[in-house]
Amino acid sequence: MPNVGRPSRDCQSCRQRRIKCDLLRPHCGQCLRKGRLCPGYRDELLAMHFRLDITVSTTSQRHRNRPERPLPDPYVYGDANIVDHLIRQVLPAIRMAPHWIRECCLAFVSASPSPLVLHSIHYATASHYRKCRQQQSPSIEELHHRGHVLHRMREAFNLSDMRPIFDEVLLAAFVLAVHDAHSGFQTRDPSPFKPLFPSLQALDLHGGQSYHPQHWTAVEHLLARRGSFTHIKIFALPWWLSYVYLKRAVATCTPPLLPLLTSEGELLDDISPAAMLGKIPLQISGFHCLTDVSIPPARIRPLCQLTELADAMAQITTPRSAGMMDRLGDARNVVQHGLLSMPKGQHQTEASSLRDSPPTLPPGHACHVYDACRLAALLFSTHVTFPYPQTCGIRAMLVPQLLSALMQLENDCFYSSPNIMRALLWCATVGGVTAATTRSWFITYLARLSTLLDIQSYDEVNSALRPFAWIDAACDDAGQQLWRDVSAHVLVDEFTG
Repeated sequence: MPNVGRPSRDCQSCRQRRIKCDLLRPHCGQCLRKGRLCPGYRDELLAMHFRLDITVSTTSQRHRNRPERPLPDPYVYGDANIVDHLIRQVLPAIRMAPHWIRECCLAFVSASPSPLVLHSIHYATASHYRKCRQQQSPSIEELHHRGHVLHRMREAFNLSDMRPIFDEVLLAAFVLAVHDAHSGFQTRDPSPFKPLFPSLQALDLHGGQSYHPQHWTAVEHLLARRGSFTHIKIFALPWWLSYVYLKRAVATCTPPLLPLLTSEGELLDDISPAAMLGKIPLQISGFHCLTDVSIPPARIRPLCQLTELADAMAQITTPRSAGMMDRLGDARNVVQHGLLSMPKGQHQTEASSLRDSPPTLPPGHACHVYDACRLAALLFSTHVTFPYPQTCGIRAMLVPQLLSALMQLENDCFYSSPNIMRALLWCATVGGVTAATTRSWFITYLARLSTLLDIQSYDEVNSALRPFAWIDAACDDAGQQLWRDVSAHVLVDEFTG
């Protein structure tokens, strides 16, 4: 296409084939007639931003006295297709806010970053481009940029003082750890629930990916040498690291090793999910009943935050503005980080000394109630509010632990308060939905609980579950199927007398 002094509005395919695009949306007519998959249109605002930053002005006739900017080295600013994929696909999938995408573009491409940063970002984008197209063999561009990254990394490690480029080396090691693992985008495991917003912050693509062990060891070594990672100067890298560490912690259900940060690199600490989403915080959560069994309020705060998040997500069932979706992603990260950081039940031994009133359960059983809620919350969050792609391993890890905790209470929970029984009802419902071989045990347990609580219909079950964490759009199908089995079990018990 001729250069007319402004970014082309044609779709990417027509620009590459140098033919006129009819600009039909969402897919242009040229691609449809040729049977091609139309890759869509570039963001015109970002395209103009890049043109102003990295190309030579085409209006030199009106500015003859201004010195011309030198033409950029093609391997400094990268291949146009790679840059276009970074702007249109990679960055918006991670966070949608335009200002965040612009800042990333400035940091990674158009603000004269170092060659190590440029080659790292271009290698990562080229690898992502290949995986999106399910291609096995890396392209020449991908191999070129990877080679430069490895070469410059070796040069950096041979320096007597690496401090001036320490953050750049950390970024390069992080990119190599992610993209040298030779694994494509993994498919999502079948889930008994219907997760909401599974692609938010690219969780569906990158959630369960593997990492190159040697390069990841280098990342951890560099972070240990760096000290406070919140002072990393490369934009977005601190947030990216904290997010990846959170996803790795989800896979193993262990506490995250890094604190959670905002996209600008500030600590996300002690922030209510409802406040982050502009909602009114809930005054009461079903999990507050745990204070009746001597569990300190500070211990149950992550559980109450899960209630807030589930309540907010129930009101946001369809995508909203870019800012709202980014805040929703941050809110669910905060909740998941808090749930993973909860101590196990045996660490609650100090609880009885923090309250003057006698507990309604013995201290040992209070730990089992707490553990059951903690484990059920992890199961619920990883399937619904933070829908991790690979949940089979999580279910295999958590469901037996939840069953063990409930078995410890099987004979005693029925003498505790109705509020505690409702909490155990929620735990057993989540366990029954996610269980496979032990589903029948949960059904029997729920049948006894529903009889004691005089619950006779699914509407009553739904009302009992919502004060804890329950989203109808995501949970009702699985919940109704489970309670049909529970009702059948109750009828059999009544018939056999």
